[in-house]
Amino acid sequence: MKTDIKDFVKYLNEVSDNHCVKQEERLDAFYDFIIRLFSTDSYKPEGFKPDVVTPENEDYINLVSIWCEMVAEEMEMGNSFDLFGQLYEQMFLLKSKASANGQFFTPDSLCRLMADITDADVEENESDRGLVRVNDPACGSARTLLAHFMAKTRKDHSLAGKYFYEAADIDLPTCKMAACNMMIHGMQGKVVCQDQLSLPTPTAIFYINEVRYPFPSGMYSIRVVYPKKEEKAK
Repeated sequence: MKTDIKDFVKYLNEVSDNHCVKQEERLDAFYDFIIRLFSTDSYKPEGFKPDVVTPENEDYINLVSIWCEMVAEEMEMGNSFDLFGQLYEQMFLLKSKASANGQFFTPDSLCRLMADITDADVEENESDRGLVRVNDPACGSARTLLAHFMAKTRKDHSLAGKYFYEAADIDLPTCKMAACNMMIHGMQGKVVCQDQLSLPTPTAIFYINEVRYPFPSGMYSIRVVYPKKEEKAK
C-alpha cells in the first residue's frame, strides 16, 4: 500500500516517541540516522556493516525503508521527490524562522520548469574529469537540483555520472536534508554548510555517493567532514 505524507508523519512521530526525541528535533534526528546508516564508514572489507543497525533501531530502519520506497515510486515515474522539504514546510518551518533565515522553499512546479529550460550541452560544458558541474548556493532541500537531475537523466540514466552537483546553505539541518535527498536520488556531489557571501570556514561538508561513482553501482553513501571543528582543534 502506498504511503502518503500524512502516514509518514504519523510513523515519524511514533518512532520519535519511542526514542524520546523532542518535537522540534524529530526531522533532524532522522537525517542524522540516515547519514550514519549510509556513512562511508559503513562500507567495510566484509561488506555493508552500519553501526546503527541494531535491534533498538529497527523502527528507524523501517522508516528509512518506507522513505526509500516513496522516492523510488516517484523516480520510476520520472519525478524527483522531496519528502523532507514537504515535511519541513508543514511541520517545522515557522514564520519566525522563515523570516530570520530567509527560508522559503521553491515550489516543485517552478523547479521542474527551471530544470526543463536549462538545456546546457554536456559536451560544450564539460569541466575537468569530464563532469558538468551544477551549483545552487542557497539550496534549501536541494529541490531545484533534484529536478535538474531528473530532467537530464529521465530518458537515459547513464548520464547520471556526467553531472556533479554542488549545493550550499547556511542552515545545518537544511544541509543534512539536501544531502539525504541528493544521495537517495543517486546524484554525485557535495553539500557545504556555509554562508556563500562571506565564505567563512564551512561548518560541515557532505560528500555524496562517493561509493557510487565513477564506476556505477547500486550503493549509496554520505561522508561528512567538519572543517570548523578541525580548525578549532589545531
